[in-house]
Amino acid sequence: MLAVGDSVPWFVARSAITDQFRFDARGGRWTVLGFFTSIGAEGAPGRAALDSVLRLRDRFSDDATLFFGVTTDPQDERRAALTGGYLRGRLFWDTQAVISAAWKVPEGSTTVAYLVDPRLTIQAVLCPERPEDLGDLVIQALDARPAPPEPFAITMQAPVLVRPGVFEPELCRALIDHHTVQEAVAEGVMVNQGNQTQRVIDRKQKVRDDVLIADGELRAAVRTRLIERLLPEIRRAFQFQVSQIERYLIAAYDAEDGGHFNVHRDDTTKGTAHRKFAVSVNLNDGYGGGALTFPEFGPATYTPPAGGAVVFSCSLMHRALPVTAGRRYVFVPFLYDEAGAKVREQNLQFVAKEAG
Repeated sequence: MLAVGDSVPWFVARSAITDQFRFDARGGRWTVLGFFTSIGAEGAPGRAALDSVLRLRDRFSDDATLFFGVTTDPQDERRAALTGGYLRGRLFWDTQAVISAAWKVPEGSTTVAYLVDPRLTIQAVLCPERPEDLGDLVIQALDARPAPPEPFAITMQAPVLVRPGVFEPELCRALIDHHTVQEAVAEGVMVNQGNQTQRVIDRKQKVRDDVLIADGELRAAVRTRLIERLLPEIRRAFQFQVSQIERYLIAAYDAEDGGHFNVHRDDTTKGTAHRKFAVSVNLNDGYGGGALTFPEFGPATYTPPAGGAVVFSCSLMHRALPVTAGRRYVFVPFLYDEAGAKVREQNLQFVAKEAG
């Protein structure tokens, strides 16, 4: 099953009105997408589930909240009741179960539905114990949606991607706990000295305690979230195909130590030239200060909620403001592609051994 927070797989499907329905074209609106093994056969569980949702027709509209269904039954395509009226064009024929597999619908499951937000992210997974109860679950999920934000004007902002919900609260807690029990180090900053990239300690530039994730299962969980939740959004926002993740590092900025990272770019040495995007996933709330800023693009500060990420080009000047109260925990990898991997390999000769 897809999970809450996952970016949804895009697909092109056949319906009663087109062979090329693009699901991603429905972005910007809420969508309920139901998956059924069969919805036309007499007594089919999917039919009862579909009927329970159709009774909520007044809750759906083409400009705000959409409903679509996916059926794997080849006979459904030939049933007139499913190809006309309100359902015309709202059912997709998935006879090879390609869409169902991409959306991780369990084999043998007769009824599963997802609530998808305007960003094309899963916000609810609906698995009724009885098919006829699907409508009730849909109502509960729709009623639990946050109120839509009021429109607002943006006069200037950095070209960054902000993505909430990359890590769920339990994973954030596990990462913080891992940092707490491991021996943290002051990683320093990368600089060019002569023809070599060296790592040096400069507390005016950076005060931070770092821990590399040593636990294999924890690394795997982090990698899965990045692949399923963040990399698709990077591909959409920046048309960039990430293939490499550099370092699984948990950092802590502590107010008592004056934790901060002064203005810098992340790709200015031979040892860092391969880096394309930096990621900052906040792991906690409740601290003071510590926001990201991009001074070339004005004074705006960026502080996603716990579990949320800011993604930005490594060539952007940025700063982590001093933490003024408490401690800020953040997961900070770098991302690059196959071309970057070749650059990294070529430049290893210029990286001092202690700089890694």
